[in-house]
Amino acid sequence: MYSQKEYVELLKQFPPRPIKSEKDLEETQARVNYLLYKPKNIMAALREHIMNSPSEFYHNS
Repeated sequence: MYSQKEYVELLKQFPPRPIKSEKDLEETQARVNYLLYKPKNIMAALREHIMNSPSEFYHNS
């Protein structure tokens, strides 16, 4: 499982942002695929972060 520190590092490397182009979509999908197939389960860290601060994910939608 990922720690909060690892999750923050992920956010620094690939901060959430709107997908505005095909290139943005491809880059985002590549990153998602990379995370899905990593041996550690980042999904638990993501769920924990979302549950603790859901407004961050809906603010600029």
